[in-house]
Amino acid sequence: MTLKTNTLQNSDFIKLVMMVLVVLEHSIAVTTDDWFHLNLEKNIGLHWVGWVLDQFHIFVFAMVSGYIFRYLRIERNHYPDFKLFAKKKAERLLIPLLFVSLVWTLPINSLYFGSGIKECLWLLIEGPSQLWFLYMLFGVYMMAWRFSETMEKLGLKLLPILMVFYFIGYYGFTRLPNPLQIWRIFMFSPFFYLGFLFRKEDADSDEKRGKLRPILVMGGVF
Repeated sequence: MTLKTNTLQNSDFIKLVMMVLVVLEHSIAVTTDDWFHLNLEKNIGLHWVGWVLDQFHIFVFAMVSGYIFRYLRIERNHYPDFKLFAKKKAERLLIPLLFVSLVWTLPINSLYFGSGIKECLWLLIEGPSQLWFLYMLFGVYMMAWRFSETMEKLGLKLLPILMVFYFIGYYGFTRLPNPLQIWRIFMFSPFFYLGFLFRKEDADSDEKRGKLRPILVMGGVF
């Protein structure tokens, strides 16, 4: 088994671990009174465990996704056609979102929280409950495909612009409506791009490898 294959398998494993941590954090939320009001005794220890998990799991998932995307898109030319790429990602991300929303999330909101038709429609547009992640990831992938050649050409020079994207997204997310998770797309794109750059550096020659990694690590910590 080659080093490249091992690296990509490790990346897939990291994505799996991050998804498990997302499920764990959501499970912990029931006992922290952060999302639910079930008159349970609040557990401070679990509250802090959930807070720590929330600081990195989806951000790391976005970075690893960018790492794998760069390998497939640039090195393997695996996604040559945008329409086919969009169709494939929609089947993997948007159709599950729609299905779970219609058979579970929206009925629960209607039965237990009194949401009417207008409220349920808006929830579907915005991304009901924690399904927002699927809208965000789909949007990030679409942007990445459209700008992948620019990302590859500019390299680290594009990072300051994406940092501006993050702050624009954060401002919009905290102050404005968020249809299709547009503001979170802005927020998570820089982390996806960091993963893209990590892969670009790993694919470089030995002479170039390692020069950007300290900068990329600092960007990821930010």
